[in-house]
Amino acid sequence: MPKTLTTPYFWDCNCETDFIHSKTEKRCSICHAKSHEQPDSRVDEVLPLIDPKTLTKKAFYGSNDRLMAEIQNRNGYLFDGRWFPANGISLDQCLATVNSMTVEELIPFL
Repeated sequence: MPKTLTTPYFWDCNCETDFIHSKTEKRCSICHAKSHEQPDSRVDEVLPLIDPKTLTKKAFYGSNDRLMAEIQNRNGYLFDGRWFPANGISLDQCLATVNSMTVEELIPFL
């Protein structure tokens, strides 16, 4: 039987759905499981969550505000010594930005 691959970046709580959490989350707000007491998540279950198109759409349409703020910041500009995050970014610009990010950079936004 082949070995199940897991990732040290995610863990599984005890919930029936939405049970995959980033290791940056120390506790599940629903079942109250603690990350250090739970198993690492399976890679085959995590990979669909990292799909760039899905992440981009969630950010663009308002269900991932933290990722959208990061996208705006990465597309910002310096003016008169101050940094301004970009506003009015297109969906294509958002996708290009997400595609330029590494998996490690995306993990906090899952």
